[in-house]
Amino acid sequence: MCARPKAFSSDRLPAMSDTAHLGFWSTINTIYHDRYRCSGMVVQIAAIEGPLTPGLLRRALFLLQQRHPLLQATIEDDNRYYRFTRDTYAGKTHEEMLSAIPLRLVRRDSADRWRDVAEKELCRDFDKTCPCLWRVVLLSPEGSGARHELIMVFHHAVADALCGAHCLREILDLCSRCIDGHGPLRNSVPLPLLPAVEKMIPKHGAPPHQRSPEAASKPGPSPWRFEQYASLSQRTARLLYREIGPDVMARLKKRAEKEQATINSALTAALLLSTVQTKEGPCTVGFSTAVDLRRYCEPAIAHEHFGCHIMVLQTAPLVDPDGTLWELSRQCGSELAHETALKQRQGFLPKMFTKAFLTTAMTSNLSRADKEHHFPGGPALSNLGALDVPAAYGPFRLEGIYFTTCQLSGLYMLFVSVINFNGKLFCCFSFAEPLISVKTVQAVADRFTALLENAS
Repeated sequence: MCARPKAFSSDRLPAMSDTAHLGFWSTINTIYHDRYRCSGMVVQIAAIEGPLTPGLLRRALFLLQQRHPLLQATIEDDNRYYRFTRDTYAGKTHEEMLSAIPLRLVRRDSADRWRDVAEKELCRDFDKTCPCLWRVVLLSPEGSGARHELIMVFHHAVADALCGAHCLREILDLCSRCIDGHGPLRNSVPLPLLPAVEKMIPKHGAPPHQRSPEAASKPGPSPWRFEQYASLSQRTARLLYREIGPDVMARLKKRAEKEQATINSALTAALLLSTVQTKEGPCTVGFSTAVDLRRYCEPAIAHEHFGCHIMVLQTAPLVDPDGTLWELSRQCGSELAHETALKQRQGFLPKMFTKAFLTTAMTSNLSRADKEHHFPGGPALSNLGALDVPAAYGPFRLEGIYFTTCQLSGLYMLFVSVINFNGKLFCCFSFAEPLISVKTVQAVADRFTALLENAS
């Protein structure tokens, strides 16, 4: 079995100093979590084949926590800012640390049990009694069954979906090494606590805000309205899932290259065409896209580092329900590239802000939208692209991965999260019922997949 992990010590782990203030997007995510019933919280669902046991997983999670400072952190409010602190673990023994790993076991009494568990986990917040800002649920069958589901939940201040997916790779690698008797990972030296992502991005001059020529000639976005109003406390987090097979993906990639588009712009166009069926004629609509900022940092941030290294960009494409997917795809790709370049020249995110300012701005925006019964962010897409994560880890095999975020705030009408893993596209549709109905989202998801399949 795996070598006995050593206890935490201050000389081996980076301290959470007064400089560990949450960055701009992590602060926004903390406000969403605290004020809007866990909104923004990241959930990752993995299907795993192999001899995974609770004891083996607990040891792997312990070693993982030793390596990543943000997995030992909680959030402290110092009035002007939030900051990370590691006080929870001060003076803890090895046994206390191991027993405190946030792992919960659920019996896998049906093939779809994980779906219900994932929706419930979306609505369980990280309150002040939680020793850290992540948790894991293992669903295993009774007896010697080899099929498991692993549900990992992260506060969005400490993780985004991409580092969560690479964390899964590290967990399975640890489990494989432990079960084979090779001990912990060779690179298990604790990682440093990185500065907020905006402090690692250079600013290349900030021109006056300007819109692309195409955007300047269009009317303002048409609002996406609630189907049925419900107060925040009466909303339910719901998830729907779709898969697109490797044959379709291979054809779609070739077609996108031929059409001078990308898979990401095709996904955007498919989602827009699937949702604007409720509108009449061509219309300008608001759309939100999650953008990974790691490659814009100096130096670039490796995927292994935890943290919230993203932002969300908003565009306003002109959508014709009778238009073609590839025409809209090229338009969406062009507008996103223009907006990304503009934000890059401005450094993407503000480096100076206060918690009070962001709280006022966010609550004012959502309160106004709530009274008017519309989603200010429109539909949203987070596409991780082709994931550089292997499927096989010794006796373990990763069969599939979904990720999503909680959408109870009503910011987005629908949040679609996509991973290209092992040649397949895994799509998760997250929404708040009854602001939008299951029936509507099922129709959108069916049309979304059909558009992509037919476009290939």
